[in-house]
Amino acid sequence: AGWPVFIYFMWSEIGWILLNLMLWGLAGRLLTVRQAKRLFGLIGAIGSLMTISIGFFLSGIVRGIGVSNLLFLVLIALTGIIGLLIFITRAHAEQLADSAAEEDAPTSTSSVWHIPRKYINMLILLAMVTEASFYFVDIIFYKQVQIEFASHNKFQNYPIGELRVEERIVSIPASSDIEVASFLGKYLAIMNLLVLLSNFFLVAPLINRLGMRLSLLLMPILTGLVALVFAAGGFMLAPAVFLFRVAVLNSVLDWVIRDTISRSAVLILYQPLPP
Repeated sequence: AGWPVFIYFMWSEIGWILLNLMLWGLAGRLLTVRQAKRLFGLIGAIGSLMTISIGFFLSGIVRGIGVSNLLFLVLIALTGIIGLLIFITRAHAEQLADSAAEEDAPTSTSSVWHIPRKYINMLILLAMVTEASFYFVDIIFYKQVQIEFASHNKFQNYPIGELRVEERIVSIPASSDIEVASFLGKYLAIMNLLVLLSNFFLVAPLINRLGMRLSLLLMPILTGLVALVFAAGGFMLAPAVFLFRVAVLNSVLDWVIRDTISRSAVLILYQPLPP
Protein backbone atom coordinates (compact mmCIF):
# COMPACT_ATOMS: atom_id res chain seq x y z
CA ALA A 1 0.00 0.00 0.00
CA GLY A 2 1.16 3.52 -0.77
CA TRP A 3 0.13 5.30 2.45
CA PRO A 4 2.54 3.49 4.83
CA VAL A 5 5.44 4.47 2.57
CA PHE A 6 4.17 8.06 2.46
CA ILE A 7 3.84 8.20 6.27
CA TYR A 8 7.28 6.60 6.68
CA PHE A 9 8.95 9.27 4.54
CA MET A 10 7.14 12.03 6.45
CA TRP A 11 8.13 10.58 9.81
CA SER A 12 11.73 9.92 8.74
CA GLU A 13 12.08 13.59 7.78
CA ILE A 14 10.67 14.65 11.17
CA GLY A 15 13.09 12.28 12.88
CA TRP A 16 15.99 13.67 10.84
CA ILE A 17 15.08 17.23 11.90
CA LEU A 18 14.82 16.22 15.57
CA LEU A 19 18.15 14.40 15.46
CA ASN A 20 19.87 17.44 13.96
CA LEU A 21 18.29 19.76 16.53
CA MET A 22 19.46 17.41 19.28
CA LEU A 23 23.02 17.05 18.01
CA TRP A 24 23.82 20.60 16.92
CA GLY A 25 21.71 22.24 19.63
CA LEU A 26 23.62 20.25 22.22
CA ALA A 27 26.95 21.06 20.58
CA GLY A 28 26.02 24.75 20.49
CA ARG A 29 25.37 24.76 24.24
CA LEU A 30 28.48 22.81 25.18
CA LEU A 31 31.00 24.60 22.93
CA THR A 32 32.21 28.19 22.79
CA VAL A 33 32.46 30.13 19.50
CA ARG A 34 36.19 29.42 19.27
CA GLN A 35 35.64 25.72 19.96
CA ALA A 36 32.77 25.63 17.44
CA LYS A 37 34.98 26.98 14.65
CA ARG A 38 37.52 24.28 15.39
CA LEU A 39 35.27 21.31 16.19
CA PHE A 40 32.01 21.61 14.21
CA GLY A 41 33.78 20.37 11.09
CA LEU A 42 35.29 17.47 13.04
CA ILE A 43 31.90 16.48 14.47
CA GLY A 44 30.46 16.39 10.97
CA ALA A 45 33.46 14.37 9.76
CA ILE A 46 32.73 11.57 12.25
CA GLY A 47 29.25 11.13 10.78
CA SER A 48 30.78 11.00 7.33
CA LEU A 49 33.13 8.21 8.42
CA MET A 50 30.18 6.08 9.46
CA THR A 51 28.29 6.73 6.23
CA ILE A 52 31.37 5.85 4.15
CA SER A 53 31.81 2.59 6.05
CA ILE A 54 28.18 1.56 5.67
CA GLY A 55 27.88 2.78 2.08
CA PHE A 56 30.60 0.54 0.68
CA PHE A 57 29.17 -2.52 2.46
CA LEU A 58 25.49 -1.75 1.78
CA SER A 59 25.31 -3.90 -1.34
CA GLY A 60 26.41 -6.97 0.60
CA ILE A 61 24.12 -6.13 3.52
CA VAL A 62 21.10 -5.81 1.22
CA ARG A 63 21.88 -9.11 -0.50
CA GLY A 64 22.10 -10.75 2.92
CA ILE A 65 19.04 -9.36 4.72
CA GLY A 66 16.95 -7.62 2.03
CA VAL A 67 16.01 -3.98 1.57
CA SER A 68 13.08 -3.89 4.01
CA ASN A 69 15.11 -5.35 6.88
CA LEU A 70 17.46 -2.36 6.75
CA LEU A 71 14.88 -0.68 9.00
CA PHE A 72 15.90 -3.01 11.85
CA LEU A 73 19.45 -1.68 11.58
CA VAL A 74 18.01 1.84 11.83
CA LEU A 75 16.19 0.89 15.05
CA ILE A 76 19.42 -0.48 16.55
CA ALA A 77 21.25 2.75 15.65
CA LEU A 78 18.51 4.91 17.16
CA THR A 79 18.67 2.90 20.39
CA GLY A 80 22.40 3.62 20.54
CA ILE A 81 21.72 7.33 19.94
CA ILE A 82 19.33 7.48 22.91
CA GLY A 83 21.94 5.82 25.13
CA LEU A 84 24.64 8.28 24.04
CA LEU A 85 22.32 11.24 24.61
CA ILE A 86 21.57 10.07 28.17
CA PHE A 87 25.30 9.64 28.85
CA ILE A 88 26.24 13.10 27.49
CA THR A 89 23.46 14.95 29.34
CA ARG A 90 24.44 13.25 32.61
CA ALA A 91 28.17 13.81 32.10
CA HIS A 92 27.62 17.53 31.37
CA ALA A 93 24.54 18.07 33.54
CA GLU A 94 26.09 21.00 35.44
CA GLN A 95 27.08 22.87 32.29
CA LEU A 96 23.66 22.32 30.70
CA ALA A 97 21.94 23.39 33.93
CA ASP A 98 23.99 26.61 33.98
CA SER A 99 22.98 27.23 30.36
CA ALA A 100 19.30 26.70 31.19
CA ALA A 101 19.58 28.93 34.28
CA GLU A 102 21.17 31.65 32.16
CA GLU A 103 18.29 31.38 29.73
CA ASP A 104 15.62 31.65 32.44
CA ALA A 105 17.32 34.24 34.68
CA PRO A 106 15.94 37.79 34.52
CA THR A 107 18.53 40.24 33.28
CA SER A 108 18.74 44.00 33.25
CA THR A 109 18.79 45.86 29.96
CA SER A 110 22.35 46.98 30.60
CA SER A 111 23.65 43.39 30.84
CA VAL A 112 21.89 41.99 27.78
CA TRP A 113 23.61 41.79 24.43
CA HIS A 114 20.72 42.92 22.28
CA ILE A 115 20.44 40.99 19.01
CA PRO A 116 18.62 43.02 16.35
CA ARG A 117 15.30 41.50 15.33
CA LYS A 118 16.41 41.80 11.71
CA TYR A 119 19.31 39.45 12.43
CA ILE A 120 16.96 36.79 13.82
CA ASN A 121 14.52 37.23 10.93
CA MET A 122 17.33 36.79 8.42
CA LEU A 123 18.43 33.60 10.18
CA ILE A 124 14.90 32.23 9.91
CA LEU A 125 14.66 33.21 6.24
CA LEU A 126 18.08 31.69 5.53
CA ALA A 127 16.99 28.40 7.14
CA MET A 128 13.73 28.33 5.14
CA VAL A 129 15.35 29.03 1.76
CA THR A 130 18.21 26.60 2.44
CA GLU A 131 15.82 23.77 3.33
CA ALA A 132 13.59 24.49 0.33
CA SER A 133 16.54 24.39 -2.06
CA PHE A 134 17.72 21.11 -0.53
CA TYR A 135 14.38 19.42 -1.18
CA PHE A 136 14.26 20.64 -4.78
CA VAL A 137 17.76 19.28 -5.45
CA ASP A 138 17.01 16.03 -3.59
CA ILE A 139 13.69 15.34 -5.34
CA ILE A 140 15.24 16.02 -8.77
CA PHE A 141 18.10 13.64 -7.94
CA TYR A 142 15.88 10.76 -6.83
CA LYS A 143 13.51 11.29 -9.75
CA GLN A 144 16.44 11.00 -12.17
CA VAL A 145 17.62 7.86 -10.32
CA GLN A 146 14.13 6.41 -10.78
CA ILE A 147 14.12 7.23 -14.50
CA GLU A 148 17.66 5.91 -14.99
CA PHE A 149 17.08 2.52 -13.34
CA ALA A 150 13.57 2.14 -14.74
CA SER A 151 15.02 2.66 -18.22
CA HIS A 152 17.54 -0.13 -17.53
CA ASN A 153 14.68 -2.53 -16.88
CA LYS A 154 11.19 -1.82 -18.09
CA PHE A 155 11.94 0.74 -20.80
CA GLN A 156 15.28 -0.47 -22.10
CA ASN A 157 13.93 -0.67 -25.67
CA TYR A 158 12.37 2.79 -25.70
CA PRO A 159 13.97 6.25 -25.93
CA ILE A 160 13.34 8.09 -22.66
CA GLY A 161 12.47 11.29 -24.52
CA GLU A 162 9.46 9.66 -26.18
CA LEU A 163 7.82 8.51 -22.95
CA ARG A 164 4.85 10.41 -21.60
CA VAL A 165 5.20 11.90 -18.12
CA GLU A 166 2.67 9.41 -16.79
CA GLU A 167 4.81 6.53 -18.09
CA ARG A 168 7.90 7.84 -16.34
CA ILE A 169 6.26 7.81 -12.92
CA VAL A 170 6.59 4.08 -12.30
CA SER A 171 7.79 1.97 -9.44
CA ILE A 172 11.27 0.59 -9.94
CA PRO A 173 10.93 -3.16 -10.60
CA ALA A 174 11.76 -5.40 -7.66
CA SER A 175 14.60 -6.98 -9.62
CA SER A 176 16.45 -3.66 -9.57
CA ASP A 177 16.06 -3.01 -5.83
CA ILE A 178 19.55 -4.34 -5.16
CA GLU A 179 20.96 -2.28 -8.05
CA VAL A 180 19.40 0.90 -6.66
CA ALA A 181 20.50 0.14 -3.10
CA SER A 182 24.03 -0.63 -4.32
CA PHE A 183 24.17 2.60 -6.34
CA LEU A 184 22.87 4.71 -3.45
CA GLY A 185 25.27 3.03 -1.02
CA LYS A 186 28.29 3.82 -3.20
CA TYR A 187 26.94 7.30 -3.93
CA LEU A 188 26.55 8.05 -0.21
CA ALA A 189 29.97 6.58 0.56
CA ILE A 190 31.78 8.66 -2.08
CA MET A 191 29.83 11.78 -1.19
CA ASN A 192 30.60 11.43 2.49
CA LEU A 193 34.25 10.74 1.72
CA LEU A 194 34.29 14.16 0.06
CA VAL A 195 32.48 15.60 3.10
CA LEU A 196 35.03 14.00 5.40
CA LEU A 197 38.01 15.39 3.50
CA SER A 198 36.39 18.82 3.31
CA ASN A 199 35.63 18.89 7.04
CA PHE A 200 39.19 17.90 7.88
CA PHE A 201 41.07 20.11 5.45
CA LEU A 202 38.85 22.84 3.96
CA VAL A 203 36.23 24.15 6.40
CA ALA A 204 38.38 26.15 8.82
CA PRO A 205 40.83 27.51 6.19
CA LEU A 206 38.07 28.51 3.76
CA ILE A 207 35.87 30.18 6.38
CA ASN A 208 38.86 32.09 7.72
CA ARG A 209 39.97 33.11 4.23
CA LEU A 210 36.61 33.78 2.56
CA GLY A 211 34.82 35.21 5.59
CA MET A 212 31.28 34.44 6.66
CA ARG A 213 29.50 36.16 3.78
CA LEU A 214 31.30 34.36 0.95
CA SER A 215 31.20 31.08 2.87
CA LEU A 216 27.41 31.34 3.02
CA LEU A 217 27.15 32.26 -0.69
CA LEU A 218 29.36 29.43 -1.94
CA MET A 219 26.66 26.72 -1.95
CA PRO A 220 23.84 28.69 -3.64
CA ILE A 221 26.19 30.02 -6.33
CA LEU A 222 27.65 26.62 -7.32
CA THR A 223 24.42 24.60 -7.07
CA GLY A 224 22.52 27.39 -8.83
CA LEU A 225 24.89 27.26 -11.81
CA VAL A 226 24.55 23.47 -12.09
CA ALA A 227 20.77 23.78 -11.76
CA LEU A 228 20.77 26.19 -14.72
CA VAL A 229 22.66 23.59 -16.78
CA PHE A 230 20.09 20.94 -15.77
CA ALA A 231 17.16 23.22 -16.65
CA ALA A 232 18.72 24.13 -20.01
CA GLY A 233 19.32 20.45 -20.75
CA GLY A 234 15.73 19.59 -19.96
CA PHE A 235 14.46 22.47 -22.11
CA MET A 236 16.57 21.29 -25.05
CA LEU A 237 15.49 17.63 -24.57
CA ALA A 238 18.98 16.43 -23.65
CA PRO A 239 19.49 12.66 -23.24
CA ALA A 240 18.29 11.22 -19.95
CA VAL A 241 21.79 10.00 -19.07
CA PHE A 242 23.07 13.60 -19.28
CA LEU A 243 20.32 14.87 -16.99
CA PHE A 244 21.02 11.99 -14.61
CA ARG A 245 24.71 12.89 -14.36
CA VAL A 246 24.00 16.59 -13.89
CA ALA A 247 21.45 15.76 -11.16
CA VAL A 248 24.03 13.55 -9.42
CA LEU A 249 26.65 16.33 -9.64
CA ASN A 250 24.27 18.92 -8.17
CA SER A 251 23.24 16.57 -5.38
CA VAL A 252 26.88 15.90 -4.49
CA LEU A 253 27.72 19.62 -4.53
CA ASP A 254 24.67 20.44 -2.41
CA TRP A 255 25.41 17.73 0.18
CA VAL A 256 29.16 18.30 0.37
CA ILE A 257 29.07 22.10 0.70
CA ARG A 258 25.95 22.02 2.90
CA ASP A 259 27.46 19.55 5.37
CA THR A 260 30.84 21.31 5.56
CA ILE A 261 31.36 25.01 4.87
CA SER A 262 27.72 26.06 4.80
CA ARG A 263 26.68 24.21 7.95
CA SER A 264 29.64 25.43 9.97
CA ALA A 265 29.05 29.02 8.81
CA VAL A 266 25.32 28.89 9.59
CA LEU A 267 25.89 27.37 13.04
CA ILE A 268 28.44 30.07 13.83
CA LEU A 269 25.75 32.65 13.03
CA TYR A 270 23.69 31.23 15.92
CA GLN A 271 26.48 31.53 18.48
CA PRO A 272 25.85 35.21 19.41
CA LEU A 273 22.23 34.38 20.38
CA PRO A 274 21.38 33.88 24.07
CA PRO A 275 20.89 30.22 25.12
